Amino acid sequence: MEVFVLRPCVVAGPKAHALADAMPWKRLPGPVRAVARAVPLLKPVVPDPGFPLQLVHHDDVATAIALAATAPVPPGAYNIAAGGEVTITDVANALGGRGVRVPASAASAASAAISHLPFVPSLVEWLHVARTSVVMDTRKAQRELGWHPTHSSAETLAALAQAV
Repeated sequence: MEVFVLRPCVVAGPKAHALADAMPWKRLPGPVRAVARAVPLLKPVVPDPGFPLQLVHHDDVATAIALAATAPVPPGAYNIAAGGEVTITDVANALGGRGVRVPASAASAASAAISHLPFVPSLVEWLHVARTSVVMDTRKAQRELGWHPTHSSAETLAALAQAV
């Protein structure tokens, strides 16, 4: 039996809102979010230790799945991610928050400390996400599957932001 394992990074786009829905301020009442949008200093702060991350557009993931299912290629594991990188600040700013750079060591220490708490507020969950770089090597998918993303990480983020 041939098995293909596609390992996408964060999937986003105009029809994939999970990243936007995960933003901590999405849980705030609508009027509070409206005031925060109108007054930039009131936008929720998201700590950013500066590690890059990648997004992948949902259409590019669909293409990778189609290629794995139909192309005469070797089975195996394939990383699926768009070209280019974004930061937590880019994500926060695009989706209604305000990214603030923090030292990576401080973010790692805070993440380690809060991992022992029984309940973690959603805002600090981002410290776990931003604790290390999440950049994938997709050369195998490009070389063996013939998969090439058509949207960069920045373009995927912009499409998501415009849709929500």
